[in-house]
Amino acid sequence: MWDDVSLTFTNKLRVNRVLVLPDLDQKKAHVKVKLWNLNPAQIYFGESTRDSLLLNIKIREKKSNRLVAEFSQPHISVRDRQNELDAVIPMNDVHAWSPEDPFLYTAEISVDYKGKTSDVLQKNFGMRDFERKGKFFYLNGDKYYLRGSNITLQRFFEDPDCRNLAWDREWVKKMLIDIPKKLDWNAMRICVGIVPDFWYDLADEYGLLFQNEWFYWQNHGWNEQIRKEYTDWVWSDGSHPSIAIWDGINENWDDFIGNVLIPELKKLDPTRIWDAGFMTATSMHNDDMDEPHPYQGVSDFKEPGRLFYPLGDLDYKPGIVKDMEGSSAAQLVNEYGWIWLWRDGTPSKLTVEVYDKYLGKNATAAERWFLQAYWLQLETEWLRSNRSVAGVLAFCHLTNNFGYTGDWFVGDIKDLRPAPALFAFKDAFTVKNVFINLTDERYVSEMPAHKPGSQLNLTLTGVNDDNKSARGTLEIVLINSKGEHVLKEERAIELPASDRIGMAYSLKLPDAADGYLLQTFFAEEGAKEKKSSRRYIRVGDMKQYNYYTPKVTDDKL
Repeated sequence: MWDDVSLTFTNKLRVNRVLVLPDLDQKKAHVKVKLWNLNPAQIYFGESTRDSLLLNIKIREKKSNRLVAEFSQPHISVRDRQNELDAVIPMNDVHAWSPEDPFLYTAEISVDYKGKTSDVLQKNFGMRDFERKGKFFYLNGDKYYLRGSNITLQRFFEDPDCRNLAWDREWVKKMLIDIPKKLDWNAMRICVGIVPDFWYDLADEYGLLFQNEWFYWQNHGWNEQIRKEYTDWVWSDGSHPSIAIWDGINENWDDFIGNVLIPELKKLDPTRIWDAGFMTATSMHNDDMDEPHPYQGVSDFKEPGRLFYPLGDLDYKPGIVKDMEGSSAAQLVNEYGWIWLWRDGTPSKLTVEVYDKYLGKNATAAERWFLQAYWLQLETEWLRSNRSVAGVLAFCHLTNNFGYTGDWFVGDIKDLRPAPALFAFKDAFTVKNVFINLTDERYVSEMPAHKPGSQLNLTLTGVNDDNKSARGTLEIVLINSKGEHVLKEERAIELPASDRIGMAYSLKLPDAADGYLLQTFFAEEGAKEKKSSRRYIRVGDMKQYNYYTPKVTDDKL
């Protein structure tokens, strides 16, 4: 037992579960109630087997406590069993919930029995519609791209530095809310196991969407036990507006869950999307979404004859990307980035050979952290640039240290000191930016150097997740290994709403052989902060190239 425990006292009719499901489009809330009638069943002939009750529901704005709707309805409940009651409550002047405006309501459910209140329960909820249309997600009627990461709390429990941090509200808020907000993240996958209730409360209150995944990866129990646990899961957590996607399986296939149980649970909760791991349209009767895991660069150097991984090429389309583009379901990439480090800069159990290939066996922790940040920035740009991707969630924001994977913090996890990767994400995940479409030449040794003075033709990819177009200024610079700007240009650009566009660009390379950093800076009209993209290129024939490496000047987020 690892969550909060409370003791309540009621009369004979007890409100056991409440599920509040919003319908923003129709301006109504559907309240479902599980009611325990604790009166004994009929013992003697002629005794009553049922009881009359009055179900009362009041809906208030959570912060102001303003009453916005009331409902009362008589019901009959059967003794010595759990009864289910339904109520559909019209709501006028509805305030929608979203990560950008997390407005909450409170539903108070009370039961009158024999002229007295038998039980009272309050449940917070938000009025929001989350649905899939074609290959994309829509929130409250607008196309909505998901950006964020993963949390594997059950693995974090294995961390020697975990202690009581998972129940420290201030620490959890900084990790779960404050840092993601600074990175323009609006979503998080709760991976391979759920989290304490107050984590969902924080996401409801401050605005964060969850893909909420059950404890199912490699193991399978009895079907009826799975049905019981999953059904109670929906009843228990289904009022949280932060939960947008129910995720039944991780990286697996299960016909009972995908084709029997999920259709049943969609009737209980029709307001959310269901995911079933690696089950796609070929194995599911109704495939809402897929969760591809396009890990790259893992075995390129192990398989003779295989092409190298063109890190930074936004048009790179391995088989998994072609499958994503060919599917009619929404594609939520919720794992990528096979470049993990432990919090001391040591490669994780799965990435030793990756770092050996790209940096050599004698690399320092600082060199590995820099490569990790650069790699993740380029891979995030690659995935976000694809028009078929509905969301991008990097792996992993929080997990155990000294394991097979890793997160992006340094030192003692209680301090939440960010590794360079989190700063790279500030640019890669920003809502609007312009990315350089060019294969890296600093770490991808297979790329040939450019001829001095030659013309370099490439594409700049504009990304705008907002449902409004954006105008701004794009600055393009080329920096030599000494940190000197050898080229600087500016141009006005416009990024169309909820789209990705390609812009041709050409520059004359310097005559001097060197390692160069090509960098773009996009500033939206009226904004002070510039968002960056970067690529390293080689010019001329040199035995060893040096490169300018920008420093992270702030260790806080």
